[in-house]
Amino acid sequence: MGHPTGDELLKHVAARLREQLRASDTAARLGGDEFVVLLEDIEGAEHAGQVADTLI
Repeated sequence: MGHPTGDELLKHVAARLREQLRASDTAARLGGDEFVVLLEDIEGAEHAGQVADTLI
Protein backbone atom coordinates (compact mmCIF):
# COMPACT_ATOMS: atom_id res chain seq x y z
CA MET A 1 0.00 0.00 0.00
CA GLY A 2 2.90 2.39 0.61
CA HIS A 3 3.47 5.72 2.29
CA PRO A 4 0.67 7.62 0.51
CA THR A 5 -1.89 5.18 1.91
CA GLY A 6 -0.40 5.50 5.39
CA ASP A 7 -0.53 9.28 5.14
CA GLU A 8 -4.20 9.15 4.15
CA LEU A 9 -4.95 6.87 7.10
CA LEU A 10 -3.26 9.29 9.49
CA LYS A 11 -5.32 12.16 8.05
CA HIS A 12 -8.52 10.18 8.65
CA VAL A 13 -7.48 9.38 12.22
CA ALA A 14 -6.76 13.06 12.89
CA ALA A 15 -10.13 14.08 11.44
CA ARG A 16 -11.96 11.56 13.63
CA LEU A 17 -10.13 12.83 16.70
CA ARG A 18 -11.16 16.42 15.90
CA GLU A 19 -14.78 15.33 15.42
CA GLN A 20 -14.88 13.78 18.90
CA LEU A 21 -13.25 16.68 20.75
CA ARG A 22 -14.64 19.99 21.89
CA ALA A 23 -13.51 23.18 20.15
CA SER A 24 -11.42 24.04 23.22
CA ASP A 25 -9.47 20.75 23.10
CA THR A 26 -6.41 20.06 20.96
CA ALA A 27 -5.30 16.95 19.09
CA ALA A 28 -1.82 16.85 17.59
CA ARG A 29 0.35 14.28 15.87
CA LEU A 30 3.65 13.78 17.65
CA GLY A 31 5.23 11.73 14.89
CA GLY A 32 4.81 8.39 13.25
CA ASP A 33 1.43 7.13 14.38
CA GLU A 34 1.46 8.84 17.79
CA PHE A 35 -1.10 11.47 18.75
CA VAL A 36 -1.56 13.58 21.87
CA VAL A 37 -4.81 15.13 23.09
CA LEU A 38 -4.90 18.18 25.36
CA LEU A 39 -8.17 18.63 27.22
CA GLU A 40 -9.18 22.07 28.50
CA ASP A 41 -11.27 22.46 31.65
CA ILE A 42 -11.78 18.79 32.46
CA GLU A 43 -13.54 17.78 35.65
CA GLY A 44 -10.89 15.29 36.76
CA ALA A 45 -9.32 11.98 35.90
CA GLU A 46 -12.68 10.26 35.45
CA HIS A 47 -13.71 12.77 32.79
CA ALA A 48 -10.35 12.33 31.03
CA GLY A 49 -10.91 8.57 31.10
CA GLN A 50 -14.35 8.97 29.54
CA VAL A 51 -12.89 11.06 26.73
CA ALA A 52 -10.16 8.45 26.19
CA ASP A 53 -12.77 5.68 26.01
CA THR A 54 -14.70 7.68 23.42
CA LEU A 55 -11.59 8.25 21.31
CA ILE A 56 -10.50 4.63 21.40
